[in-house]
Amino acid sequence: MPGFISTGSTIAAGIRDDFMGTYEPAFAGVLESLDDAMQLDVPFNHRTETFGMHETMPYPERFDEGNESIPEEGTGSKSFSVTTFDYGKRVSWKIKDREDNKIGDLRAKAAMLGQHFASLPSRAFIELITGSTSLLPAVPNAPDGAAPYSTTDGASAARFGVTDGNIVTGGGVSTSALIETDFFAAIARMGQFQDVKGQPYWEPSVLQERYTIFHGIALLKVFTQAFAANSVFGYRAGTSTTDTSTSAGVSNVILASGVQVTLRATSRITDNDWFIFRGGSPVKPFFKGIRRALTMEDSIMGGNSTEATQTTGKEWVQFTERDAFGVNVPFATVKVNN
Repeated sequence: MPGFISTGSTIAAGIRDDFMGTYEPAFAGVLESLDDAMQLDVPFNHRTETFGMHETMPYPERFDEGNESIPEEGTGSKSFSVTTFDYGKRVSWKIKDREDNKIGDLRAKAAMLGQHFASLPSRAFIELITGSTSLLPAVPNAPDGAAPYSTTDGASAARFGVTDGNIVTGGGVSTSALIETDFFAAIARMGQFQDVKGQPYWEPSVLQERYTIFHGIALLKVFTQAFAANSVFGYRAGTSTTDTSTSAGVSNVILASGVQVTLRATSRITDNDWFIFRGGSPVKPFFKGIRRALTMEDSIMGGNSTEATQTTGKEWVQFTERDAFGVNVPFATVKVNN
């Protein structure tokens, strides 16, 4: 829950209330939409936090009668660091406009600012998966030394023991049939991932799991056809061309399989790539660290009012927080690269 520096100013209190009135429900929506992809609000105690992690623990082995020694095996460990950054925004106005009651829309602007602050994790998440940065100076590597999506790990070996790692080369997005093919290729790839002991990360239950897909809003229709339409037109054998010579449709194999898929369409993805996340993973691919909760400061009728009245003739409120955004071991996500 965000914390605020207290203020005795009526107008600042109103701005705070309106800010929170939009921030809290908007942030709840962010929590829901990123639930399978990003762990939010991991506590940070330093500007740069170093995380230690054990690699896969050993698996049990058979030991036969007459062998009194239980098999023994160690496990390795790795560490990685993530740095916090400052995020904030100030809204100011002229003192005389407040005195003359000419700032009637200020609280509405504060409400909009609340929505924008709530979107911060979503914006950072899109930068992490697409590699286009603004909030972040650069996209950090995963603990294995490679980018969040990569065919190889930091040692140039096949990531997770599978050729092409967690990137599937897509066939395009022109038809729902192509998306359907790539979807099954992606979840099959995820099912092939191996830990450092050479064992699969996932037990064979891919069709009993749930998945979340992030894609560009421009692809909304074709993704809806692929994942939500009860039936689709047949396709001519060996092609991706819709057969419109008959009105008969064929069953949607994704729906028929019973696999649960949630679509997250966003205008922040502007190309044809899409990203799939397996639900319920014990390790989420991305995380947000929090060093200092969201805080409000103001210069209204106290506090820094001397500077405001004598120097600038303005008053302001500002909201700040200190966050970090990092990458964990991304075995629960696959990028379909188009």
